[in-house]
Amino acid sequence: MTNEKMLEKVSSLVNYLDENEKKLVYTVANDAKTWTVESNIVTLGELIKELRSDIAKDEAKKSGRTKQLSAAKKILKRAEKTSREALKYAVIQNEKQCLCDGYMAVRLKNPIIGLPTLPEKLEYINLDSFVKMPDKAVELELPDMNKLSAYIKTWKAEHNKKEACLFDFGEQKPLVQAEYLLNIMTLIPDASAYVKDGSAISIIYFENVGGEDGVLMPYNPKGIERKKTEL
Repeated sequence: MTNEKMLEKVSSLVNYLDENEKKLVYTVANDAKTWTVESNIVTLGELIKELRSDIAKDEAKKSGRTKQLSAAKKILKRAEKTSREALKYAVIQNEKQCLCDGYMAVRLKNPIIGLPTLPEKLEYINLDSFVKMPDKAVELELPDMNKLSAYIKTWKAEHNKKEACLFDFGEQKPLVQAEYLLNIMTLIPDASAYVKDGSAISIIYFENVGGEDGVLMPYNPKGIERKKTEL
């Protein structure tokens, strides 16, 4: 049985519930966080959430966007640690799908399906205020994504996983968390990157010819010996 058929059957079962129970099922199903309360109603909601996620994975695989879906979910997962409830969800602003976790923000013209959408009661931040080209911008040379991915995996295998794996663009250029860099490069394919000339703490702005863009915050370089990362 396909995930779609399973979801259809579960939804049919939910329709037999009274209105209050049905409302609770979809409150759970539409919530970004996992509910752990032991209840048949909560279990139904979590099952719907899981089936939706599986359908999204299937569709992402068909369209070749599996890595993008995974990268998007990592942003939403990190957003759970912030105080902004709205960041746990994806939202459409100016016809672009927006994601933000406090460390990075992206705006995608081709939305990724299967991400939790912003409830009407919550208000999202306006990304226009900071997702933009920096002053005195110069282009930043980005690493090869396959080599960057291998670097991250190797580093994790050889170091304490709780420590941040860093990527250094070199003197007077930003220092960033390597995984975050890989995330944003995955979400904005074939992007060019720009920083403020001569600034080691410049926000990095990404954009591609398809009109997708985003920003990545630098890692605080204080007390860290700087040396350009060679892959």
